[in-house]
Amino acid sequence: MRITVLGSGGPVPYSNRSSTSVLAELDGRHFLVDCGPGAGLRLSQAGVQPGQIEAILLTHLHMDHCHELPAIAFGAMLSGKTRNLSVYAPAGIRDLHSLFFEKAYPYLVPLAKQVTSSEMQLSYHDLSEGAVMAWNGFAIAAKRVQHGNMETYGFRLSSRSGALTISGDTVACPAVIDLAKGSHTLIQDCALPDAFAGNPIHATPTDVARIAHESGVKRVVLTHMLPECKGKEEEMLASVRRGYAGEVLLGEDLMVLEV
Repeated sequence: MRITVLGSGGPVPYSNRSSTSVLAELDGRHFLVDCGPGAGLRLSQAGVQPGQIEAILLTHLHMDHCHELPAIAFGAMLSGKTRNLSVYAPAGIRDLHSLFFEKAYPYLVPLAKQVTSSEMQLSYHDLSEGAVMAWNGFAIAAKRVQHGNMETYGFRLSSRSGALTISGDTVACPAVIDLAKGSHTLIQDCALPDAFAGNPIHATPTDVARIAHESGVKRVVLTHMLPECKGKEEEMLASVRRGYAGEVLLGEDLMVLEV
């Protein structure tokens, strides 16, 4: 399984970090987890076009995780994609569809059909605790994690080569530790340095160390970094390493990993 961190930042872009998005590829099939601002550009830079995406999975519906959904869907339609694009997301995704495609940008679907005769539609599937989405040789399990009062899911992607967990935005809650157990790699929200310990919405390096250690993953990748992290990256890595003996990497846009 080939993993590309498309976006390693959060809602406030800085340096070379676009908003959160991860691409997983297995046997020529492509799955997109979150698609915040910048995801479409990063997808192109990774050599993948929107029409190649088989499914989009949204951890939650905050802007920095889903804002490029209409652009990527429109791009898929313009590419002539004929198969429906599956979108797995928490409750509220159909309201978001109505906002994007019926109210804000009602021209998108008719224009795409006019230009390419594409009959592709977005096929929506509601996430729930313990949901499992399966394809031939590949499965994605969802587990609800703690992110304030926002319905948010982490995902575990499993194939014959191993397992990857994407935490979603979360603190060091039992759910994300349980989800990551047995995974080779954990892509973990680490939005703020330890000076912000106790933040009820995002993990800090000390939290990440606990999650990685208790779950037993072999490698952890820090992502969803906010501007408060700038200049403190080495300090954050050192903090994780004090409580976790595995490999620790600082996520970067277009970073490629094999699992």
